[in-house]
Amino acid sequence: MSNRRFCIALVLFAILFSIHQLCAQEKSPAGRNEFYTGYSFLSGSFNQYAEESGSPMNGWDSALTVHATGSLGISLRALGFYGTNLGASQIEHTVLVGPQWTWHGAKESLFVDGLVGLGFINSAAIPFDNSSPRSNATFAALAGGGFDTALSRGLAWRVEGDYLRTQYGSNSDQIHNLRGNFAHFSTGLVIRF
Repeated sequence: MSNRRFCIALVLFAILFSIHQLCAQEKSPAGRNEFYTGYSFLSGSFNQYAEESGSPMNGWDSALTVHATGSLGISLRALGFYGTNLGASQIEHTVLVGPQWTWHGAKESLFVDGLVGLGFINSAAIPFDNSSPRSNATFAALAGGGFDTALSRGLAWRVEGDYLRTQYGSNSDQIHNLRGNFAHFSTGLVIRF
């Protein structure tokens, strides 16, 4: 089985297993569901192959977290990054799923998460000698955390930092190692329901 099919099967299994587990448990009053959306910053470019060739990317971040208990929830997250580097336009989208553990205080909440999924990049993002990405889809993983501070009963402001791992490659004979490790920062609005 190819790596791509294995990653897709792994993500689908995680989603189906998570939905089954969430439906089987009673929700705690402290564990309210959340929808998050905000600005996203990525520390480098996907076609960066040397330290001096990368530029940061901007985009968006959205997540839906369903809390099964007061502290543990399952998060479905989507990221989008846009930018230009080395003369190439880059458009990258990532879909991830995984657990999120949250500590709820009086007004603030701290959380950590670990998510896996798939990343998708446009064909022109890696322009070396008219080559293209080895694949437009790849495995992606995100691990990190952050905090929310309440603005009102159903609204909060989130600040978070994460480590993002992707595995895009190039078909170029000249470039063999593209950057796959990134710092990711995001801030935005949380709606609790």
